[in-house]
Amino acid sequence: MFNKGEVSLVTSLVKNLPNLKFIIAPLYSFLDEELCRKLGIKIFGRINPRPVFLLLPWSVLTLFRVLIWSLSHKLLNINPDFLLNKELKAYLEADMIIDLGGDSFSDETGFGGSLVHIYSLFPALLLNKQFIICSQSIGPFKTPFTRALARFVLNRAKLITVRENITFHYLVNNLRMKNEHLYVIPDLAFLLEETERDEVQKFLVERSIPFNSKPIISVNPSQLISKYMFPEESDRYGCYIDLMADIIDCLPNNVTVILIPNVIDRPVKIRGPFKNVDDRLAIRAIYEKLKDKSRVYAIYENLDVHLTKSIIGSSDLFIGCRMHAIISALSAGCPTVALSYSHKTLGVVGELMGLKEFIVNVRHRDDLNALKSELLTKIDDVWGKRALVKDRLQRESGQWRRLAMINIELIKQCLMK
Repeated sequence: MFNKGEVSLVTSLVKNLPNLKFIIAPLYSFLDEELCRKLGIKIFGRINPRPVFLLLPWSVLTLFRVLIWSLSHKLLNINPDFLLNKELKAYLEADMIIDLGGDSFSDETGFGGSLVHIYSLFPALLLNKQFIICSQSIGPFKTPFTRALARFVLNRAKLITVRENITFHYLVNNLRMKNEHLYVIPDLAFLLEETERDEVQKFLVERSIPFNSKPIISVNPSQLISKYMFPEESDRYGCYIDLMADIIDCLPNNVTVILIPNVIDRPVKIRGPFKNVDDRLAIRAIYEKLKDKSRVYAIYENLDVHLTKSIIGSSDLFIGCRMHAIISALSAGCPTVALSYSHKTLGVVGELMGLKEFIVNVRHRDDLNALKSELLTKIDDVWGKRALVKDRLQRESGQWRRLAMINIELIKQCLMK
């Protein structure tokens, strides 16, 4: 819940299903108690993961508990609920498990990500609970083991909605999945509401950020994206910081630039798989590299997800490195240049939305100068026709929202069966 992409998904789900009771079983998540209270979500379990050295044994014990419960129920017709911890009791209480995860169901960053995601669905299988996999980009799976496990779990889902055709074709053609419950539907984040424009102006005024006198270009750097760029460089992160600083220095002179994060640090420092992906670190590093800081304003606060979308959407141009920040911009009608490092942006923005001309693919790019030139050309092109682009996006935003609502309608249908 310190990733605004994840929060966009959860918020859109809860707000559009107001008559349902939602609970979260945080097997390995970082939760925001205040946000859960605002959304009316009850937490079953810890708000932060256990330390890494305890997480594996605890996970094995949790799986053993639910396995014994399942065997006792099936073979002896008894329900030894005392075996279940808080998280498993949440699964048992639920009428439906809804699995959200963005693009984490994949071996892209190592097979551990897939195993953790599959693990979180096993209690649903063992407790004989229906589950839905909603609004995700899935795969690739790079080992026979993770492919087999993923196919086993995915084929038992009541419903799967994926947010782009690349995932759909991968699941059908590579995993040989059944597709009668598999749908391609725009991301749930298209349903996220904006705040009132007055609230955006108040926020900017309080921070002495000009909003009427000059055009605004918002930039969302990513602390994560550099790991997919400059494979031949020893300091990928440094190259990325230099690239973004150079791009900002080359923006038109008569603009205000706002640097805005979409992922912030978790409240507890944990080593291992929970490494720091806080975009504010990249923002600070980029800001320090700028030649002209006078027109650039960096936001370091943990903003409400609606306000974040509204600030981005109120801009005259957005340059984005995080996909859900890009969705916020496009769905709010803001002309956008998207830096893409994975198939999710290419699939969602490029193919499903038909906006390939907004994308610069940065994955495995080696030539810093060539990439800088391509980005500046793209920015200049979108900036020059921003009025036409904005008009087009505003005309199409209603359609994306209506299509994204199909996620909600399909969930309702599953609950009624």
